[in-house]
Amino acid sequence: MSGFDIGQAVPAMSNWPETKIGTQAEFVVLPAASLAPAPAGVASAAAATLPLNAHTAAQSLRILGLKVGDRIAVTGAAGGFAVQSARHQGLGVVGVAAPEDESYLTDLGATFVARSDRPADAVREAVPGGVDGLLDAASLGSSVIGAVRDGGSFVAVRPPNTPPSERGIKVGLAQARADGAELAVMAGLVESGRLRLRVTRTFPFERVAEAHTMLAKGGLRGGIMLVADQEEGNR
Repeated sequence: MSGFDIGQAVPAMSNWPETKIGTQAEFVVLPAASLAPAPAGVASAAAATLPLNAHTAAQSLRILGLKVGDRIAVTGAAGGFAVQSARHQGLGVVGVAAPEDESYLTDLGATFVARSDRPADAVREAVPGGVDGLLDAASLGSSVIGAVRDGGSFVAVRPPNTPPSERGIKVGLAQARADGAELAVMAGLVESGRLRLRVTRTFPFERVAEAHTMLAKGGLRGGIMLVADQEEGNR
């Protein structure tokens, strides 16, 4: 009835605020409607990074409501997935990240802007008229909304850092929600090579505290994954 086979690999995300179901466990029960087939040819650890990245990017872009040819700035762009998703939708992308991420982001087709204490000014140097929309993955909030043109759009991904609207800018909040149909589309793009996933490091379950410490430090360029296999976790 679910459309899935026993033993089939399926990435998924739990809507923790609603379900209170965590996923750092050997077994997790989730609604079939939140699942999608894993992209073929992709390692399990990489496939597991897909749901949160896919839903955040897709739902943020939907809130921004941009059209082909518009310009979008992405803060915290080094993860790469939001940049790739925006490029796939025909948007011009300005990626704000650390200097060491420049070659990676330019390879993805983005205009690179180094992060600074004045991010709005830095983006405006690259796009003098201001970008049409901004996806604030780094939660810079009020310090970066100035990069958006009058009447543009801004989306935050964390509630405390949603700035007030100014100059007619539409401000929204994207809190990723599980959607199996949406996830299946994004998994297909990964399987076809049009979107790439990025894993920073894997840890075995018994080293979960180390994983959380690394996550808390920030500055990550891809996902941190917990895996059952000891050898894979030591990579």
